[in-house]
Amino acid sequence: MPRPLPNIPGAVRCVVSGLTPSGRKWANIHHMRYAGGASSPGTTEIDNMDVELFRFYSGTVYAGGATVLSSCSTTVTITQIDYTVLDGAALAYSKPHAAAGSGGTSNLPSEVSAALTLRTTTRGRRYRGRIYLPPFGPSSIDAAGNWTSALRTGLIAQYNGMMAALTPKQWKPVVASYGYSWIDDPSDVIPPSGHSPKILATWAPFATDINSVTMDAKPDVQRRRK
Repeated sequence: MPRPLPNIPGAVRCVVSGLTPSGRKWANIHHMRYAGGASSPGTTEIDNMDVELFRFYSGTVYAGGATVLSSCSTTVTITQIDYTVLDGAALAYSKPHAAAGSGGTSNLPSEVSAALTLRTTTRGRRYRGRIYLPPFGPSSIDAAGNWTSALRTGLIAQYNGMMAALTPKQWKPVVASYGYSWIDDPSDVIPPSGHSPKILATWAPFATDINSVTMDAKPDVQRRRK
């Protein structure tokens, strides 16, 4: 059963979605925080943020950057971005977008994905995020089967450009940490086998500002996009 979304002051869950060449849906989930969590954003503030988030994917490039869709085939599309303010009360807010890839007509298998790693100044899995981008065209792969350095450099610059453009609008991309994990039961006496029963652990939701983004050369896989 899906768990309810958390309450994180000033934070918004942003779901960018579209279609892959296989006809399956792709989606990227970003989290943004307004005014450092000091106030809750409304539709005007979200509209201002939407301009920059969509620009990361399509449109005018930031300095030194390359949009996501510029490396995708013409059969990869963006159809909308859905926004949910994480205050436990606001309704979802959807912004339609109509954009398609401009990287030619050939494409890699829809399940092949490049992943951006979102980093903060704090170590640990709860302070790190990943974005599995929509499928790219074959020109994004070098002779060794890795993502080209030009692709990685352009996407990182594009994300950094988005972060810079969001700052005067009082928005910052964040890693939002909420959910649960399975840990060893601390009250259990570990048996001779060395295995202890697992218990469900939860924590108070929180968000941490992203300070850098990286991308390795290895292609990843999103099987649900086949």
